[in-house]
Amino acid sequence: KGHEREIFDLYTDTLEANGVKVDREEAWLDYCLLGLERFDSAMTSLNRGGYGHARHAFERQVATLSVVLEEHDVANLLDRVVKTGSIKPS
Repeated sequence: KGHEREIFDLYTDTLEANGVKVDREEAWLDYCLLGLERFDSAMTSLNRGGYGHARHAFERQVATLSVVLEEHDVANLLDRVVKTGSIKPS
């Protein structure tokens, strides 16, 4: 996690250096909310038997993504989107 924001900033810096306009805060919030989709995908795979992958690998993935959801406060981000229709704070 320590380098997550640094990698994100490098990515958005590169986009901007190549002429792509980016709202960095909105893009960061979108990235944080993406953790919910990754968690859902992992849970769906686990629920369907794991498609032949080792169960302990899925359990580790779900545990890691659970921490991601907490660290990025995804519950409040999702609540904001549902209530206001926007991920950006008002």
